[in-house]
Amino acid sequence: MITCVKQMTVCLIGDPPSERFHSMEIYEKALAEGLKGIMGIELRRRQWPVYLGVPQNKYLATAQIYWNRHWFYPSRLKIPAADVYHILDQTYAHLLARLPPGKTVITCHDLMPLMVDGYGNSWGGKLSQASFRSSVAYLHRARYILADSEATKRALIDILNINERNVNVVPLGVEDMFCPCDPTMDHPMEDEVRYILQVGATAEPYKNTMNILRSFSLLLKNIGGQIKLLKVGKAYTKEQQRYIEEEGLAPHILHLGFVERKELPIVYRRSAVLLMPSLYEGFGMPLLEAMACGIPVVTADRGSIREVAGEAALYVDPMDPGDIAHGLVKVLSDNTLRQELIARGHSNAKKYTWQRTARETFTVYKKQTIPSDVRNLRHI
Repeated sequence: MITCVKQMTVCLIGDPPSERFHSMEIYEKALAEGLKGIMGIELRRRQWPVYLGVPQNKYLATAQIYWNRHWFYPSRLKIPAADVYHILDQTYAHLLARLPPGKTVITCHDLMPLMVDGYGNSWGGKLSQASFRSSVAYLHRARYILADSEATKRALIDILNINERNVNVVPLGVEDMFCPCDPTMDHPMEDEVRYILQVGATAEPYKNTMNILRSFSLLLKNIGGQIKLLKVGKAYTKEQQRYIEEEGLAPHILHLGFVERKELPIVYRRSAVLLMPSLYEGFGMPLLEAMACGIPVVTADRGSIREVAGEAALYVDPMDPGDIAHGLVKVLSDNTLRQELIARGHSNAKKYTWQRTARETFTVYKKQTIPSDVRNLRHI
């Protein structure tokens, strides 16, 4: 067990529950649990105000989200006194206007809206992009920034001109429940069917959902058989649904919707392969979750993906549905390749633990609390 020589109070500032950022909830909970294992750290939590009014009009409801994020929540947020403040999501970097910069650390998971085309194609997307730009403009004020990956660190330096010395790479982890155990589950899934797993959002441009659907259509035409696309998470958009209907894919897609975290490992283990040809990822937790559960991964060499997945995945061109489909065929038909990917993936996933994330985060906290006169001696 790591011991903090001097008592340190740390205030973790996650997202309000109303934001429903599932990945941020996982990060906050896992990091808090890891930090609790370090003797001498006292965690303090922020208290978000409750906002109950939700407009019926969808445009007003969307505008309300950003009004809450930038004005209502920050103006009423109750923040306890602490030695270190840690904002856990760059989306709330504007809270640095209310916090002492010299005592504040912030995690930046990615700069996706500034890097991937497609975010400004709709009214809602333009609003989201403008909100994001407004928030990350405050990142310069933080004493230290934690980046999930070297790719995100490079983006911070290249796009926002952040001082490299202020950015620390601290990878995320994967929970112990993601492991290759015997699969049993309550969801109605057919044993003889091989499932191509798609996890996460569909409307986000970087998730490349249309090319996932196009490649799956090609896969069905080329090899047929008992193959289905297993979708976990939000429903397909109207455009994607139209394509599904036009191509006759509906009978070959099983949409589970939202799956409880504790059941997600079972879904991975019942799948033949994870398909994740993202156009960009700041980290990519599903890659490690799949590897830890013992299923191969077909993905793209974009953003942080190769950094995280290494040689434990099969890489395809995310802009070429034919190449994606070819990659799937190789993993489904070549048992030697399949077993190699599974073995490499399992070994790779073991390197990423939340205990490691907590330890490396604590190292940054310690740098944060060194008196400025002592810290400056290091640069003389």
